[in-house]
Amino acid sequence: MLIWYKIILFIIIINYSHFIQLVDGKKATNTKTGTPNNNNNSDSNSNTDTTNNENNNINQTKENSNNDNISYGDCSILYAVLEELGVSKTHEIYKEFKISNPCCNLSAKYITCDENNNIFEVNLESLSTSSVNFPCSIFNLPHLEYLNLSNNNITGNFECQTDIINYPSLPVINNINLSNNPLSGNLDFLIKFTNLSELNVAGFNNLKGFLTNKENLSLKKCYKPCNELFQSRYEPEYWPYPCVKSCLSSGNYNLIKNLLMLIYYSNNKYFYIQK
Repeated sequence: MLIWYKIILFIIIINYSHFIQLVDGKKATNTKTGTPNNNNNSDSNSNTDTTNNENNNINQTKENSNNDNISYGDCSILYAVLEELGVSKTHEIYKEFKISNPCCNLSAKYITCDENNNIFEVNLESLSTSSVNFPCSIFNLPHLEYLNLSNNNITGNFECQTDIINYPSLPVINNINLSNNPLSGNLDFLIKFTNLSELNVAGFNNLKGFLTNKENLSLKKCYKPCNELFQSRYEPEYWPYPCVKSCLSSGNYNLIKNLLMLIYYSNNKYFYIQK
């Protein structure tokens, strides 16, 4: 009987050994054929997620860098314009102004930016305290739509060599206000501003004529100079749009009118003052 027990135990041991060999052989085969286990899948997914996050961060950094470069370029141009206008460095506009940082945090009364930090509105009214030339750098802003440089004592013309320089804002800008500046020169070059819908050059200045070639313009509103020399020299057809003769009730005209009245009363002489 004991012999039979030994035989049965021997058979069990042999079968178990054979089973272990089969299991080990299957594991070895899986390893060679590259069959992944659960841990490998987890590591692979983790590596993939990390790579995707890194790529997203790189793309976001590039996008932010592109937007900042646009903004920095616009800010550099704006800074150059302020210098051309001779704006005092103690003026409030310089307090938070940095060329190397987005300048769209400046007060909305000076500039307005779009969602990509591109400057599209510039309002630099009454910043210059001395006679200056027109700041041609302003036309380098590629997204500029609205420009207000009124009451800045800007002399000379604002043609800015548009016949040989292709400024990026020429086909974009649609509103220009240069009123109450002692400007001079011819306005014919405005034909290059193909999107211009409103023009204000009112006040006393020495500007000459307007376009006869009007088909390239889309002006809907304009304010022309009020000086009689301008009115007598140029025929109405030079202003073929709904233009209004404007001396601007506030500003230089009232000052001149009051001075003439004082001279009249002091010298008892007659002066005709046209309103």
